[in-house]
Amino acid sequence: MSEKVNTAPLDDAAVVKEYAEHYMPTVHRIGRLTTLLSFVLAFVPVFYLLVIRGFMAQMSVYVDVIIAVVAYNIGAWIINPTAHFTVLGAASTYMSYLAGNVANMRIPVAMSVQYSTKSDINTPKGQIITTIGVATTVVVNLIIVFICVIAGSAILDILPQAVITSFKYITATLFGSMLMMKIVSDPKHSFQYMIPAVCVFIVSRFIPFVKTYGTGFSILVPIIFAYLLFRSTEGRNSAPDNQTPVDID
Repeated sequence: MSEKVNTAPLDDAAVVKEYAEHYMPTVHRIGRLTTLLSFVLAFVPVFYLLVIRGFMAQMSVYVDVIIAVVAYNIGAWIINPTAHFTVLGAASTYMSYLAGNVANMRIPVAMSVQYSTKSDINTPKGQIITTIGVATTVVVNLIIVFICVIAGSAILDILPQAVITSFKYITATLFGSMLMMKIVSDPKHSFQYMIPAVCVFIVSRFIPFVKTYGTGFSILVPIIFAYLLFRSTEGRNSAPDNQTPVDID
């Protein structure tokens, strides 16, 4: 006998309870498993080259490469998932980091579906709608990549040069569209946030010492600003009151 499907509205108390007690723990259980699996599979090419093909190098070479990669990426490894989670939610974060193209594809789609459905990522509705949207991008992305691999050269040959040149503006266009969605949906707070954003841009761009660590400074200052805003009276009053705490252990 098939399990009964709960068709109540997503803000119904029973649905919220089911979401917190069953849906989210399942998301984290599957997400942890697939993340662990991807971690193991990432070393298959290394295993092939070392064990099967016998391509070896001195240990110092591996150590130097590991140190260089960790030093260059450690900030992004810590900060990016934390920042992206606030937009993507749990299931979409797991999917996005397996599929890739997080900033230039998954986040714009997540923001778009949340904006069009007027849903917050901290609610069951926002989490589920975002998950559906991001899952759709993964499928569509795979189809497009498959087509490009099979017929990419032929497609590029028939496209005008102006179209090919415009491809380099796609990322800027995506971020511009996300900015406009935020401004249209919440003009007051959008312009309020632009003031520190412009200040951070000017400082990180033109002050020599800060410019050296521009990326870290550009991430750290907004985090501090967001925390101070949250601690303020306005931040507490405007924070969503429908968040559902979930124990993922």
